[in-house]
Amino acid sequence: MREIHRPVPGFEERLGCSVDRYFGRMVPGEFIGRMNWSLQVDGGDLFRVDGNNYYPEKDEEFSQEKFHPDFSRCFLRVEHQTLCQLPRSKAIMFCVRSYMTLLEEIRTQGEGTKLAAAIESMPEKLGFYKMRQFWGHDVLPWPKEGPQADEVEAEEKARLAARGH
Repeated sequence: MREIHRPVPGFEERLGCSVDRYFGRMVPGEFIGRMNWSLQVDGGDLFRVDGNNYYPEKDEEFSQEKFHPDFSRCFLRVEHQTLCQLPRSKAIMFCVRSYMTLLEEIRTQGEGTKLAAAIESMPEKLGFYKMRQFWGHDVLPWPKEGPQADEVEAEEKARLAARGH
């Protein structure tokens, strides 16, 4: 578990030893569930070879889409992760079920402010790991505006069209 989470800021210091102890006490048939989330600003594909995280040591180059994403391709990715120890081998089985929700849907439902607050409240290193420094400037204000911003924009366009502009 430590190896998988080595790039996650704060994992080793805050959780490493307690996770090891917890796994050491697991009982076959006992299930552990946890949730994880990230923003995926470049489409809704479930399988990501490169993940949704930033690893500065890789010295990667990113497309403009990471900096100025098309909101119609931005998703909240939530993972329901379940772990269970197998009875004979004592191996720990890890299952992940991913849920993808368009940011537009979150915004339309009036939940954009809560999502933006969660993103903004992430510790700096965690926000960096989740790539907030790339998409944050463009993405964060948008869900806060809510669906009423679209209505105002549509009304303005209709008014201008009626005046022949």
